[in-house]
Amino acid sequence: MKLIIDNRNKNQNTDLITNNSSKSNALNSLELLDGIKHTLLSLERADGWRMDIGGGDGNYIVSAVSSSTNCLTLINPDGDYTLLVELCAGGQYAEFPHNIVVTEILAKNAICNFFDKSENKLNWES
Repeated sequence: MKLIIDNRNKNQNTDLITNNSSKSNALNSLELLDGIKHTLLSLERADGWRMDIGGGDGNYIVSAVSSSTNCLTLINPDGDYTLLVELCAGGQYAEFPHNIVVTEILAKNAICNFFDKSENKLNWES
């Protein structure tokens, strides 16, 4: 599995790429996301699926897409869609509804399921 994590220095970015990432490497890379230097983690599977996790410091936006599906966004079952959370994902700040801002535990579950090709077991919004 290909893993890509951004590596920012102010407005400059150099992606760090691992072509044969393990699940444990991906889980460790999630912990690097801080919303400043590292704001986006992407995983690419050989079957055409891609998962992007943006944010940091315990708050993440997780999306998945393949060439044959619309973009899916992981749902926070305890989130309130009327509340907004500001996150930096991919170097860009934006406000996201709390119901799609997930915890580190949910983001790690998404990574594990993605590696196991069982992401369909998660609660997604399309």
